[in-house]
Amino acid sequence: MKKLTLDTNVLVRIAVLDDAKQARTAATALREADVLAVPLPVLCELVWVLARGYHKSPSAIAGAMRRLMNSRKVALNRPAVDAGLAVLEAGGDFADGVAAWEGQWLGGSEFVTFDRKAATLLPRHGFPTRLLHSPISGRRRAWFRHTQGPTLNISQAEPGGNSATPGVGRETISLSSARPQMPSTRRQ
Repeated sequence: MKKLTLDTNVLVRIAVLDDAKQARTAATALREADVLAVPLPVLCELVWVLARGYHKSPSAIAGAMRRLMNSRKVALNRPAVDAGLAVLEAGGDFADGVAAWEGQWLGGSEFVTFDRKAATLLPRHGFPTRLLHSPISGRRRAWFRHTQGPTLNISQAEPGGNSATPGVGRETISLSSARPQMPSTRRQ
């Protein structure tokens, strides 16, 4: 039994047919497979690429996603995709619906976000949501969020911490050990 995990670029080639040679190659691989596994990150990327790169409407994207879901060969997380499609069709981001669903599945009881639209739409689809407010605004808010306050560096254990639970007690997560510097606003 041939089982394939699909990358976003394979699905894009099939969906938009912008490269005939790659589309044929992708179609052949998909046709020869018995199972096509489509991970959630791939679907989130696919929706983003179709919307931003190819300017497809939410309804066109939802239709393509449903055709994919209804293929007997496709294996994917249907409840998460349904949640993403519900939010997409309501005017929000597919990835927000997927993240809210998966967060609940993982045991989260509330989705927290700085995104006002997500905070408005997600509760309408059964996801308890809280809009976080930042004490500062504009360009400095983005910089502040990434550079201030206690952090948990998930790439290495904190000094003196338990290696199984690095940085226990810290409040936020930083994916990098380096702190970005605020870019200068002076013209040179």
